[in-house]
Amino acid sequence: MEVVLSAVASDLVGRLISFLIGKYQERGATEDDAARLQRALLRARAVVEEAEGRQIANQAMLLQLNQLRREMFRGAYELDALSLRRRATASKTFSLPLSTGGLSVVESLESALSDMTEFVVLLGGYPRVPRQPYNAYLHGELHVWEAGGEGVDHLLPAPTCSRLGCASDN
Repeated sequence: MEVVLSAVASDLVGRLISFLIGKYQERGATEDDAARLQRALLRARAVVEEAEGRQIANQAMLLQLNQLRREMFRGAYELDALSLRRRATASKTFSLPLSTGGLSVVESLESALSDMTEFVVLLGGYPRVPRQPYNAYLHGELHVWEAGGEGVDHLLPAPTCSRLGCASDN
C-alpha cells in the first residue's frame, strides 16, 4: 500500500512540476511573440507611411501596399487582444480563450515585410506628395483679401435707416 501511495505522490509531483514549467515557458513565449509582433508592426508602419507620402501610379504596388496594410491591421488587432488577455488573467475576473493564430499573424506580417524590400527600392523612384502646412493656405487667403482693398466690408449688408433710426445701431 505504501508503494502505491508513494508512486501516486511522485507522479502527481512530477505532473505539477511539468505543468508549472510549461506555464512559465508559455508565458515567456507569448511575451517574446508580443515583442516580435510590436517590432514588425513598427517596421510595417514606417513602410506604409513612407508609401503614403509618395505618388504611386503602379497598380501592383498599390495592391502590395494594401496587403501590407491588411496584415498590419491584423497584427495590431492581435497585439490588442494579447494585452487584453494579459490584463484579464492578471485580474482573474474572467478568462479569454487563447488565440491559436497569434504566431501565424506574426509570421504572416514578417513574411509580408520581407516581401517589401523590392517595394521600398521601387518606392524611391516615385515623387513625393507636395504638402504645405495649413497656415500657408490661410496666409495665402489673407493676401487675396488685402489685394481687394475692401476686406470683408463689401460683403456685409448696408445699414437701413428710417425716421426711427438705423437698424445697425440697435
